[in-house]
Amino acid sequence: MANSVVQLGNDEFSRAFLRPSHINVREKRVSLAPFSLLKHARNMDETEISQLFISAVNRHHLIPGSVLVQNAHKLSCSAAEGAQRGISASIIRSLHVPRRGQAHWADQRVPVYFFPRVPDADPFAGAEKKNENTEAGRERKRRLEQMSEAAERLFSAQHRVFLFMIVIFGRKFRLIRWDRAGMIATPPTDYYEQPGILCDYLRRLSLFDDASLGFDPTATRVLSRDPDFLRMDVAATLNNQDLDHFECHAEEGEVGGPHVFRYVRSMFRDSLSSDWPRYRLQVPDGDSMRDYLVGKPVVHGSNVFGRGMRGYVAFDCRTSCFVWLKDVWRPPEMVAEREGDVLRELNEAGIENVPTLVCHGDVGDQATVTDLWWSRGHATSPTSPDYSSSSASSSASSSSSSSSRSPASSTGRKRKRASRLRSDDGVSRFKSRQAPCPLRCHTHYRVIVKEIALPLKNFQRGKQLTSIVLDCLRAHHQAATNPATMRLHRDISGENILIYPRVRQDKDGRGHSIVWTGLLIDWELSKHRDSEDVPKSLAGGRLGTREFMSVNLSGNLRDPVKISDELESFFHVLVYYSVRYLRSNCNSPKPWLDNYFYFRGFPHDYNDSLKSIAINNHGYLSTLVPGGPLIFDSPIDQLLGTLIKSFRAHYKIMYYKARNRSLTPSSSSSSSAGTESQKAARATLRAAIAAHAMAPMIDLDHNPVFAEYMANLTPNITPDNTPTEEDQLLASRVVDHSFALDFFAKLLCRNDWKEGDRIPPRPTSPPPVPEPVIELESEEPAPPAKRRRKTSPKEKAGAAPPIRVDTAVRRTRSQTRAAAVQKASARRRRT
Repeated sequence: MANSVVQLGNDEFSRAFLRPSHINVREKRVSLAPFSLLKHARNMDETEISQLFISAVNRHHLIPGSVLVQNAHKLSCSAAEGAQRGISASIIRSLHVPRRGQAHWADQRVPVYFFPRVPDADPFAGAEKKNENTEAGRERKRRLEQMSEAAERLFSAQHRVFLFMIVIFGRKFRLIRWDRAGMIATPPTDYYEQPGILCDYLRRLSLFDDASLGFDPTATRVLSRDPDFLRMDVAATLNNQDLDHFECHAEEGEVGGPHVFRYVRSMFRDSLSSDWPRYRLQVPDGDSMRDYLVGKPVVHGSNVFGRGMRGYVAFDCRTSCFVWLKDVWRPPEMVAEREGDVLRELNEAGIENVPTLVCHGDVGDQATVTDLWWSRGHATSPTSPDYSSSSASSSASSSSSSSSRSPASSTGRKRKRASRLRSDDGVSRFKSRQAPCPLRCHTHYRVIVKEIALPLKNFQRGKQLTSIVLDCLRAHHQAATNPATMRLHRDISGENILIYPRVRQDKDGRGHSIVWTGLLIDWELSKHRDSEDVPKSLAGGRLGTREFMSVNLSGNLRDPVKISDELESFFHVLVYYSVRYLRSNCNSPKPWLDNYFYFRGFPHDYNDSLKSIAINNHGYLSTLVPGGPLIFDSPIDQLLGTLIKSFRAHYKIMYYKARNRSLTPSSSSSSSAGTESQKAARATLRAAIAAHAMAPMIDLDHNPVFAEYMANLTPNITPDNTPTEEDQLLASRVVDHSFALDFFAKLLCRNDWKEGDRIPPRPTSPPPVPEPVIELESEEPAPPAKRRRKTSPKEKAGAAPPIRVDTAVRRTRSQTRAAAVQKASARRRRT
């Protein structure tokens, strides 16, 4: 993440991002020493620093129209547990601060973080060149993760284009600008010795409108007093006419006209969290805009950088229907086609089991700028571009995004970006000497589809899982073979295969049935079959889900995707969900899956994993402890066993052809290569012998003993890996979809599928019954004991037997006081 930071000077940062054209910010004289009480902040902890800093900002009125308040809603960070955690505060408009109680955390405009001074713990100071295994390195990582988690939450909850954040490290501060491409940071500045810089930053930020602070102008906050707020509550109310989504037969007349499944309304109701703000979002629909009401995202990414995908169950203000809204920051340089354009192509071609497009489009001219500033700072050409004026004027424009990119469409964006990278004479300003930029431009994009589906993990039995995967396999086959599309998905994974309940009419036409079907989503990485382009990720690898990639693509990221790779991804999806959720002889599914998808269970290490070994070597799935075949005792065994044998034969033939190509060079080149290899082998052997004997290296080329040893050395015999006819037959099954489609369909017709083959969920233990809280007596000295009144024998005879009280239960002061009052009243009655 350190490579995502761009360093700018205070003056350059201020010119680029803090001088909007619509606001005339005049210089103001700073009051004398506003941070005088923070002179020794280097030796203070974060609590003391935050209290003194907040008091100084509010007392000296450094943010007119706003106040700086400490956050009551803490954003937890798992990585920061048990470590030095920063204290967060926020700049909030004065009108949003209630007279009583705390302001809502979603009303913060600029977050402020306080950390104590720790040497070399600044996460923005060239962290890529420092050791992360030291205590300072771990603290640096914890701080950056904590701030990144807070930034991601604000991006999701407030619909941000970018975000300003102030970070205090002891007696120094930085102003950070976050967007989906990276961060732009000012240098660490001592605010005690140079208070004017920080005071100027604070005043400018307080005078900015929401668009200049990075808020998305196409997202309007829905408050509790707005009519849309009540409209959302009414839409989330339970309706008796909603259909149950489980598979069943519906009688005649039970299903008719438009209907809503109960899980859809339930998902929308759950998204209306009391702690999460609601919004009215605008989505382009051709030349017009359509409005949708959303709450908390159902799915969202966990990283502040990158695509930042968020999925909502949205309420259509025009049709009063529920739809699925996908909000994403797409990298247009790597994903050339928009997902909505691909879905329109698939819908027009009649491809089944894919989402139905409603509308889509880029959101205004909202795009990241950190990549441009990184390119400028790392350009070695003397004619590097100057973005100061253009970024300053456009970054604060309140039209739509306050971004330094201002296109009206993707084509216009490319033209304007290209024009900015060229000088007046049309010559490109960036030469080949420019360092490659690790950051990528991201453009804000929204798409609306009709279907609201369930995750694949909600399947109920193995037969249903196989049927759902078969539906998505058919969608993939139709998209890849239809002349109007000829498109491969290129990102087959468990998250992109969903369950969509459908109401279908029975064959006799008298009733309807609710059946669960598969839905293949996320087509933004798809390309035509004849395309040799390889989609690259921001880290230089392939875009997609590495866990479900084929063994070939995991080891050869530059190879183009073929149908066999896509079929293997479907196979790995079946393996994951079968082992994870179906009954088998695998006693520990989670460790098995970790070893299957990762090398020895290490995340992000995919080489030599159990997946690769099972396909290349074994040709079957095996358990770990004790070792043996993995058995489900259902048709899943035949399904997975047949497919993995086919893929093993496919790789055997592929490796055989590749080896033959590498062993058939020209005679001259082969002879020279052999001579060089022999010389290298001899040199290596001489070095090993000399190192072992602790003797100087000697020439063995003319040594008769060495010559006799080499002559008698038995050469390694390479086993014969020539593919057999059976291998050719098995490999032909995964070249196209034909065998897989027929094989899946035949297995689903078998009668030996079990109904209860899914592993039941672990019963959640009921919460412990709280024991009665008994207030103990105070630690004050007890009053002196009174003399007991001796009872007469008559009173003893007529008295009831005493009640034994547990000695562990002690009377509270109120109980003791009540008993004393009762005794006094009894004495008065007797007298």
